[in-house]
Amino acid sequence: LTKKLLEEYAVTKIFKQENDLKNIHLLLEVIAGFQNSNAGHVCTLQGFLEYCQEMEQDESFRQIGLEVVAAIRLLTIHKSKGLEFDTVFFFWKLSGRSKSDHGQIGYYPSYSADYSRLNRFVLTYNYDFALPFSHFSDLAEQKQIRDDIEELNLFYVAMTRTKANLFVIFTYQNKQGLEKYFSETSESERPGMARLMACCLYRKMSQMNFSCESSNSLDSGQWGEFVVKEESTSEVGNEKDNSFVSHYFNFDHWRKIKPIANRFNQMTGQELKRIFISERTIEKGNIAHYYLSFIKYDRPESRRLARARTIQYFGSLVSTAEIDLILNRIDRFLDENQDFFSAAKWDVIFTEHTIFLTPDSIDTKDSAQLNSDHRSPGKQLRLDRLMINKSHKKMLILDFKTGAIHEQDQLELYKLALSRLEIVQNEKYQIEAKYVYVNIDE
Repeated sequence: LTKKLLEEYAVTKIFKQENDLKNIHLLLEVIAGFQNSNAGHVCTLQGFLEYCQEMEQDESFRQIGLEVVAAIRLLTIHKSKGLEFDTVFFFWKLSGRSKSDHGQIGYYPSYSADYSRLNRFVLTYNYDFALPFSHFSDLAEQKQIRDDIEELNLFYVAMTRTKANLFVIFTYQNKQGLEKYFSETSESERPGMARLMACCLYRKMSQMNFSCESSNSLDSGQWGEFVVKEESTSEVGNEKDNSFVSHYFNFDHWRKIKPIANRFNQMTGQELKRIFISERTIEKGNIAHYYLSFIKYDRPESRRLARARTIQYFGSLVSTAEIDLILNRIDRFLDENQDFFSAAKWDVIFTEHTIFLTPDSIDTKDSAQLNSDHRSPGKQLRLDRLMINKSHKKMLILDFKTGAIHEQDQLELYKLALSRLEIVQNEKYQIEAKYVYVNIDE
């Protein structure tokens, strides 16, 4: 499965640096080791993730680095996460124009305290500057705080990548010098996280005994001694030949994949009908069944909950307008069939209830009456709706249909499986089953 994912997403073409390939190989080794030992976990994706969580502090799980003589690696801060270097040059531009968001949609969300729910949000096109002065100013403030925290995290990552030597280089625009620039930082209402961090770093080092040089265009200082490490061409960790990794995956099959448009052009009318009509009809039927599964008794709050859950579940597959249209038709069905959803008539109601056809459920007489496809002992049966009237000892099974009815003996199978339950036999319940058509295509 891992190899298939790496092939399908062309991982080794995207991450083709030697260090990246080494870590891909390390991932394969970890997976192979997990499969061979299981380490007390089920051999599934969930089991593997639990195994990784337990082993995350293990030294063997650390990202592999590479040391080469006289080599300089240019990396963004994001790309440097998890890596370490003997000497790091960290560059940060404090002043100047930031990246323009012109022509982009600004997104300003507000989440619950545990980030499990989206409370409010604003989308704006080129009016970000006006948002702090509107009644959505709190959303702009929250986004600014999140951006500041993200910038602070980046600063932390950059400052902690070195093993021995760290060069921090800030550029700024102020003809009156660094002291004046940082004094303006203290006076500014919101100086920006990078500028604030540079100011704090400068103030801290000013209080310590470190050498300092200044000119009109440059201020520099040093704390501690520069550490020179002996030259080495060895790799961090055990020496391994990983040259085969880049050739480990075969991507030639990509050339054989046909564009989707060509695939559709070669389809017959029946195939196109199956994809764009029949399967679409099945999806609409699934929406109807899902909605009805939340309605035991027909009450306004039940409809509201069912509608919200259905839109949430199917909203990425079908437009909200189309879902609303289907649900409105189902609501009309509910209005016309109140007896099926009456609390006064039914004491207990199960929706999407599962029962099993046990081996001793079918005798010779029953088997002769049923289609061969329905005789399998242990078969799982799902009832759309099971209603029970305890006082009248009556059970009614409803099977909702949004299309044609093809299996007439399906109801008999439901009744048979239900009749074998001990409580049904002891209480002598009368069982009835019927198909109910739900029109969602008007």
